[in-house]
Amino acid sequence: MTILENEKYISNIPQYLINSYIETESFPNFLGEHSNHCYWMIFSDYCFAPSNSFKDSVITATIIPFSDYKWLQTYCSLSKLKTKLDIKKSYINDKHISFIKFMESLPAFHISLKIDKNLDYYKNEKINEKQFFIQHFEGIKTHYSNHINYGVAQPNTRMNIENIKKVITELNNQPKIELFKQAQIISSLISSISKMIIDSTQVESKILWCSDRDNILNYLKKSILQPFVFDMIQTDVYRLNPKNRYHLDFLRKTSIDFDELVRIPDYIAGTISDLNLEKVSVSHEKFLPILYSFLTNPNKSLVLSLKNNSNNLELTKYDFKKVVTKEPNWNNYKKIK
Repeated sequence: MTILENEKYISNIPQYLINSYIETESFPNFLGEHSNHCYWMIFSDYCFAPSNSFKDSVITATIIPFSDYKWLQTYCSLSKLKTKLDIKKSYINDKHISFIKFMESLPAFHISLKIDKNLDYYKNEKINEKQFFIQHFEGIKTHYSNHINYGVAQPNTRMNIENIKKVITELNNQPKIELFKQAQIISSLISSISKMIIDSTQVESKILWCSDRDNILNYLKKSILQPFVFDMIQTDVYRLNPKNRYHLDFLRKTSIDFDELVRIPDYIAGTISDLNLEKVSVSHEKFLPILYSFLTNPNKSLVLSLKNNSNNLELTKYDFKKVVTKEPNWNNYKKIK
Protein backbone atom coordinates (compact mmCIF):
# COMPACT_ATOMS: atom_id res chain seq x y z
CA MET A 1 0.00 0.00 0.00
CA THR A 2 1.30 3.44 -0.96
CA ILE A 3 0.13 6.79 0.45
CA LEU A 4 0.11 9.76 -1.90
CA GLU A 5 0.95 13.24 -0.75
CA ASN A 6 -1.06 16.12 -2.15
CA GLU A 7 0.61 18.45 -4.59
CA LYS A 8 -0.83 21.63 -6.02
CA TYR A 9 -0.61 21.50 -9.80
CA ILE A 10 1.49 18.48 -10.72
CA SER A 11 0.02 15.10 -9.89
CA ASN A 12 2.19 12.65 -7.97
CA ILE A 13 -0.01 9.76 -9.07
CA PRO A 14 2.30 8.59 -11.93
CA GLN A 15 5.29 8.17 -9.61
CA TYR A 16 3.27 6.36 -6.99
CA LEU A 17 1.82 4.04 -9.61
CA ILE A 18 5.40 3.20 -10.57
CA ASN A 19 6.21 2.46 -6.93
CA SER A 20 3.23 0.10 -6.79
CA TYR A 21 4.31 -1.68 -10.00
CA ILE A 22 7.76 -2.27 -8.53
CA GLU A 23 6.33 -3.57 -5.25
CA THR A 24 4.16 -6.15 -7.03
CA GLU A 25 7.10 -7.44 -9.14
CA SER A 26 4.83 -9.06 -11.77
CA PHE A 27 4.92 -6.13 -14.22
CA PRO A 28 8.71 -5.57 -13.90
CA ASN A 29 9.19 -9.33 -14.46
CA PHE A 30 7.08 -9.14 -17.64
CA LEU A 31 9.13 -6.17 -18.89
CA GLY A 32 12.36 -8.01 -18.10
CA GLU A 33 11.25 -10.97 -20.22
CA HIS A 34 10.74 -8.62 -23.19
CA SER A 35 13.57 -6.15 -22.60
CA ASN A 36 15.02 -6.76 -26.07
CA HIS A 37 11.90 -5.41 -27.79
CA CYS A 38 12.00 -1.97 -29.36
CA TYR A 39 8.32 -1.62 -30.29
CA TRP A 40 5.49 -1.46 -27.75
CA MET A 41 1.77 -0.83 -28.01
CA ILE A 42 -0.42 0.35 -25.15
CA PHE A 43 -4.14 -0.17 -25.76
CA SER A 44 -6.59 1.37 -23.32
CA ASP A 45 -10.28 1.47 -22.61
CA TYR A 46 -12.44 2.95 -19.84
CA CYS A 47 -15.62 2.55 -17.88
CA PHE A 48 -16.21 6.02 -16.46
CA ALA A 49 -19.24 5.79 -14.22
CA PRO A 50 -21.75 8.68 -14.28
CA SER A 51 -21.82 10.84 -11.15
CA ASN A 52 -25.16 9.38 -10.02
CA SER A 53 -23.92 5.78 -10.30
CA PHE A 54 -23.01 3.62 -7.30
CA LYS A 55 -20.16 2.08 -9.31
CA ASP A 56 -16.54 3.23 -9.41
CA SER A 57 -14.77 4.07 -12.66
CA VAL A 58 -12.20 1.71 -14.17
CA ILE A 59 -9.46 2.25 -16.74
CA THR A 60 -7.44 -0.61 -18.21
CA ALA A 61 -4.24 -0.62 -20.26
CA THR A 62 -3.03 -3.62 -22.25
CA ILE A 63 0.72 -3.62 -22.94
CA ILE A 64 2.03 -5.65 -25.89
CA PRO A 65 5.66 -5.78 -27.13
CA PHE A 66 6.05 -6.69 -30.80
CA SER A 67 8.69 -7.09 -33.53
CA ASP A 68 6.94 -5.37 -36.42
CA TYR A 69 3.52 -4.10 -37.41
CA LYS A 70 2.78 -7.10 -39.63
CA TRP A 71 3.01 -9.23 -36.51
CA LEU A 72 0.60 -6.88 -34.73
CA GLN A 73 -1.79 -6.97 -37.68
CA THR A 74 -1.82 -10.75 -37.35
CA TYR A 75 -2.99 -10.36 -33.75
CA CYS A 76 -5.73 -8.01 -34.95
CA SER A 77 -6.88 -10.49 -37.57
CA LEU A 78 -6.95 -13.32 -35.04
CA SER A 79 -8.87 -11.15 -32.60
CA LYS A 80 -11.45 -10.27 -35.23
CA LEU A 81 -12.03 -13.96 -35.94
CA LYS A 82 -12.82 -14.55 -32.26
CA THR A 83 -15.39 -11.79 -31.70
CA LYS A 84 -16.55 -8.46 -33.12
CA LEU A 85 -18.47 -7.39 -30.03
CA ASP A 86 -17.54 -5.19 -27.07
CA ILE A 87 -18.26 -6.84 -23.75
CA LYS A 88 -21.49 -4.89 -23.11
CA LYS A 89 -22.94 -6.34 -26.33
CA SER A 90 -21.47 -9.82 -25.89
CA TYR A 91 -22.92 -12.97 -24.38
CA ILE A 92 -21.61 -16.42 -23.46
CA ASN A 93 -20.98 -18.57 -26.53
CA ASP A 94 -18.05 -20.39 -28.12
CA LYS A 95 -16.66 -17.18 -29.67
CA HIS A 96 -16.77 -15.35 -26.34
CA ILE A 97 -14.80 -18.11 -24.60
CA SER A 98 -12.43 -18.39 -27.56
CA PHE A 99 -11.67 -14.66 -27.40
CA ILE A 100 -10.80 -14.87 -23.70
CA LYS A 101 -8.48 -17.82 -24.38
CA PHE A 102 -6.91 -15.70 -27.14
CA MET A 103 -6.39 -12.90 -24.58
CA GLU A 104 -4.65 -15.33 -22.25
CA SER A 105 -2.33 -16.54 -25.01
CA LEU A 106 -1.02 -13.10 -25.98
CA PRO A 107 2.42 -11.92 -24.79
CA ALA A 108 0.67 -9.08 -22.97
CA PHE A 109 0.28 -7.56 -19.53
CA HIS A 110 -2.82 -5.73 -18.31
CA ILE A 111 -2.97 -2.99 -15.69
CA SER A 112 -6.30 -1.72 -14.39
CA LEU A 113 -6.99 1.21 -12.10
CA LYS A 114 -10.24 1.27 -10.14
CA ILE A 115 -11.04 4.86 -9.16
CA ASP A 116 -13.18 5.80 -6.19
CA LYS A 117 -16.21 7.71 -7.48
CA ASN A 118 -15.69 10.24 -4.67
CA LEU A 119 -12.00 10.70 -5.46
CA ASP A 120 -10.83 14.21 -4.66
CA TYR A 121 -7.17 15.04 -5.17
CA TYR A 122 -7.55 18.80 -5.32
CA LYS A 123 -7.61 19.27 -1.56
CA ASN A 124 -6.53 22.88 -1.51
CA GLU A 125 -8.91 25.39 0.04
CA LYS A 126 -7.46 28.24 -2.02
CA ILE A 127 -8.09 26.66 -5.42
CA ASN A 128 -10.97 24.85 -7.13
CA GLU A 129 -10.79 22.18 -9.82
CA LYS A 130 -11.07 24.64 -12.69
CA GLN A 131 -8.23 26.78 -11.33
CA PHE A 132 -6.18 23.66 -10.69
CA PHE A 133 -6.29 22.67 -14.35
CA ILE A 134 -5.61 26.21 -15.56
CA GLN A 135 -2.40 26.15 -13.50
CA HIS A 136 -1.67 22.59 -14.60
CA PHE A 137 -1.81 23.53 -18.30
CA GLU A 138 0.13 26.73 -17.68
CA GLY A 139 2.83 24.39 -16.37
CA ILE A 140 2.67 22.29 -19.55
CA LYS A 141 2.98 25.45 -21.66
CA THR A 142 6.05 26.49 -19.63
CA HIS A 143 7.50 23.01 -20.14
CA TYR A 144 7.21 23.35 -23.93
CA SER A 145 8.53 26.92 -23.86
CA ASN A 146 11.61 25.82 -21.92
CA HIS A 147 12.35 23.28 -24.62
CA ILE A 148 12.42 26.08 -27.18
CA ASN A 149 14.52 28.35 -24.95
CA TYR A 150 17.12 25.62 -24.35
CA GLY A 151 17.24 24.52 -27.98
CA VAL A 152 15.88 21.01 -27.37
CA ALA A 153 12.47 21.55 -28.94
CA GLN A 154 10.91 18.90 -31.16
CA PRO A 155 9.59 19.99 -34.59
CA ASN A 156 6.00 20.23 -33.32
CA THR A 157 6.73 22.04 -30.02
CA ARG A 158 5.33 25.38 -31.21
CA MET A 159 2.20 23.58 -32.35
CA ASN A 160 1.94 22.04 -28.87
CA ILE A 161 2.14 25.50 -27.29
CA GLU A 162 -0.65 26.82 -29.52
CA ASN A 163 -2.69 23.77 -28.62
CA ILE A 164 -2.24 24.40 -24.89
CA LYS A 165 -3.16 28.09 -25.24
CA LYS A 166 -6.50 27.04 -26.73
CA VAL A 167 -7.06 24.54 -23.92
CA ILE A 168 -6.37 27.26 -21.32
CA THR A 169 -8.83 29.56 -23.11
CA GLU A 170 -11.45 26.83 -22.85
CA LEU A 171 -10.66 26.35 -19.16
CA ASN A 172 -11.22 30.05 -18.55
CA ASN A 173 -14.70 29.76 -20.04
CA GLN A 174 -17.05 26.86 -19.30
CA PRO A 175 -15.02 23.66 -19.58
CA LYS A 176 -16.23 20.12 -18.99
CA ILE A 177 -14.10 19.66 -15.87
CA GLU A 178 -15.05 16.00 -15.51
CA LEU A 179 -13.26 15.24 -18.79
CA PHE A 180 -10.10 16.96 -17.53
CA LYS A 181 -10.23 14.90 -14.32
CA GLN A 182 -10.61 11.72 -16.33
CA ALA A 183 -7.78 12.76 -18.65
CA GLN A 184 -5.42 13.28 -15.73
CA ILE A 185 -6.03 9.75 -14.44
CA ILE A 186 -5.50 8.35 -17.95
CA SER A 187 -2.30 10.37 -18.31
CA SER A 188 -1.07 9.08 -14.95
CA LEU A 189 -1.60 5.47 -15.99
CA ILE A 190 -0.17 5.72 -19.52
CA SER A 191 2.84 7.84 -18.51
CA SER A 192 3.75 5.56 -15.60
CA ILE A 193 3.59 2.48 -17.84
CA SER A 194 5.66 4.25 -20.50
CA LYS A 195 8.33 5.19 -17.96
CA MET A 196 8.57 1.54 -16.84
CA ILE A 197 8.91 0.34 -20.43
CA ILE A 198 11.58 2.92 -21.28
CA ASP A 199 13.69 2.13 -18.24
CA SER A 200 13.40 -1.64 -18.70
CA THR A 201 14.29 -2.03 -22.36
CA GLN A 202 17.83 -2.50 -23.66
CA VAL A 203 17.18 -0.49 -26.82
CA GLU A 204 15.52 2.82 -27.63
CA SER A 205 11.80 2.32 -26.99
CA LYS A 206 9.20 3.22 -29.56
CA ILE A 207 5.84 3.34 -27.80
CA LEU A 208 2.48 3.88 -29.46
CA TRP A 209 -0.64 4.53 -27.38
CA CYS A 210 -3.96 3.49 -28.90
CA SER A 211 -7.06 4.58 -27.01
CA ASP A 212 -10.69 3.80 -27.42
CA ARG A 213 -12.44 6.65 -29.19
CA ASP A 214 -14.20 8.57 -26.47
CA ASN A 215 -15.27 12.02 -25.30
CA ILE A 216 -11.76 12.96 -24.13
CA LEU A 217 -10.19 12.43 -27.55
CA ASN A 218 -13.05 14.24 -29.28
CA TYR A 219 -13.34 17.19 -26.86
CA LEU A 220 -12.50 20.53 -28.56
CA LYS A 221 -11.86 18.55 -31.75
CA LYS A 222 -12.75 21.51 -33.97
CA SER A 223 -10.50 24.01 -32.22
CA ILE A 224 -7.35 22.13 -31.10
CA LEU A 225 -4.82 20.34 -33.27
CA GLN A 226 -4.57 17.20 -31.16
CA PRO A 227 -6.35 15.85 -28.05
CA PHE A 228 -5.08 17.67 -24.95
CA VAL A 229 -4.49 14.38 -23.15
CA PHE A 230 -1.57 13.77 -25.56
CA ASP A 231 0.17 16.85 -24.16
CA MET A 232 -0.55 15.72 -20.61
CA ILE A 233 1.02 12.31 -21.22
CA GLN A 234 4.09 13.70 -23.01
CA THR A 235 4.74 16.10 -20.14
CA ASP A 236 4.11 13.52 -17.43
CA VAL A 237 6.58 11.11 -19.05
CA TYR A 238 9.21 13.84 -19.32
CA ARG A 239 8.74 14.78 -15.65
CA LEU A 240 9.29 11.14 -14.65
CA ASN A 241 12.83 11.49 -16.03
CA PRO A 242 13.24 8.24 -18.02
CA LYS A 243 16.73 6.73 -18.03
CA ASN A 244 16.87 5.77 -21.72
CA ARG A 245 16.05 7.29 -25.09
CA TYR A 246 12.49 6.85 -26.31
CA HIS A 247 9.91 7.88 -28.85
CA LEU A 248 6.30 8.19 -27.72
CA ASP A 249 3.48 8.69 -30.16
CA PHE A 250 -0.29 8.50 -30.20
CA LEU A 251 -2.51 6.74 -32.67
CA ARG A 252 -4.81 9.26 -34.25
CA LYS A 253 -7.90 7.35 -35.23
CA THR A 254 -7.90 7.53 -39.02
CA SER A 255 -8.91 3.90 -39.32
CA ILE A 256 -10.28 1.09 -37.19
CA ASP A 257 -7.24 -1.18 -37.70
CA PHE A 258 -6.62 -1.69 -34.00
CA ASP A 259 -10.19 -1.69 -32.70
CA GLU A 260 -9.99 -5.47 -32.28
CA LEU A 261 -7.12 -5.17 -29.80
CA VAL A 262 -8.72 -2.25 -27.94
CA ARG A 263 -11.48 -4.79 -27.26
CA ILE A 264 -9.10 -6.59 -24.85
CA PRO A 265 -8.95 -3.78 -22.23
CA ASP A 266 -12.68 -3.25 -22.91
CA TYR A 267 -13.41 -6.79 -21.66
CA ILE A 268 -11.23 -6.35 -18.57
CA ALA A 269 -12.45 -2.87 -17.60
CA GLY A 270 -16.08 -3.90 -18.16
CA THR A 271 -15.71 -6.92 -15.90
CA ILE A 272 -14.00 -5.02 -13.07
CA SER A 273 -16.60 -2.25 -13.29
CA ASP A 274 -19.43 -4.77 -12.98
CA LEU A 275 -17.80 -6.74 -10.17
CA ASN A 276 -19.20 -6.53 -6.64
CA LEU A 277 -16.06 -7.08 -4.58
CA GLU A 278 -17.87 -7.62 -1.28
CA LYS A 279 -19.94 -10.49 -2.65
CA VAL A 280 -17.41 -11.46 -5.35
CA SER A 281 -20.27 -11.56 -7.84
CA VAL A 282 -21.10 -10.14 -11.25
CA SER A 283 -24.40 -9.32 -12.90
CA HIS A 284 -24.06 -11.59 -15.93
CA GLU A 285 -22.40 -14.88 -16.82
CA LYS A 286 -20.34 -13.25 -19.60
CA PHE A 287 -18.09 -11.60 -16.98
CA LEU A 288 -17.24 -14.86 -15.20
CA PRO A 289 -14.54 -16.19 -17.56
CA ILE A 290 -12.59 -12.91 -17.25
CA LEU A 291 -12.89 -12.94 -13.47
CA TYR A 292 -12.15 -16.61 -12.78
CA SER A 293 -9.78 -17.47 -15.62
CA PHE A 294 -7.98 -14.22 -16.26
CA LEU A 295 -7.89 -11.74 -13.37
CA THR A 296 -6.71 -14.46 -11.02
CA ASN A 297 -3.44 -14.78 -12.98
CA PRO A 298 -0.95 -12.32 -11.40
CA ASN A 299 1.52 -12.95 -14.24
CA LYS A 300 -0.92 -11.42 -16.69
CA SER A 301 -2.92 -8.85 -14.78
CA LEU A 302 -2.55 -6.20 -12.08
CA VAL A 303 -5.51 -4.34 -10.58
CA LEU A 304 -5.01 -1.31 -8.34
CA SER A 305 -7.55 0.77 -6.43
CA LEU A 306 -7.16 4.54 -6.08
CA LYS A 307 -9.21 6.19 -3.34
CA ASN A 308 -9.23 8.83 -0.64
CA ASN A 309 -7.88 8.11 2.81
CA SER A 310 -8.27 11.11 5.11
CA ASN A 311 -6.39 13.97 3.39
CA ASN A 312 -4.30 11.66 1.24
CA LEU A 313 -4.79 9.33 -1.69
CA GLU A 314 -4.26 5.63 -1.31
CA LEU A 315 -3.25 2.93 -3.79
CA THR A 316 -4.16 -0.67 -2.97
CA LYS A 317 -3.55 -3.87 -4.95
CA TYR A 318 -6.36 -6.37 -5.49
CA ASP A 319 -5.27 -9.98 -5.19
CA PHE A 320 -8.04 -11.82 -7.03
CA LYS A 321 -6.38 -15.17 -6.48
CA LYS A 322 -7.11 -14.79 -2.77
CA VAL A 323 -10.54 -13.19 -3.22
CA VAL A 324 -11.81 -15.78 -5.68
CA THR A 325 -11.52 -18.96 -3.63
CA LYS A 326 -13.92 -21.23 -5.51
CA GLU A 327 -15.67 -21.58 -8.83
CA PRO A 328 -19.11 -19.94 -9.01
CA ASN A 329 -22.34 -21.82 -9.46
CA TRP A 330 -22.58 -21.18 -13.18
CA ASN A 331 -26.18 -22.38 -13.29
CA ASN A 332 -27.22 -19.28 -11.34
CA TYR A 333 -26.35 -17.20 -14.40
CA LYS A 334 -27.90 -19.29 -17.13
CA LYS A 335 -31.27 -17.54 -17.01
CA ILE A 336 -29.78 -14.06 -17.30
CA LYS A 337 -29.95 -12.61 -20.79
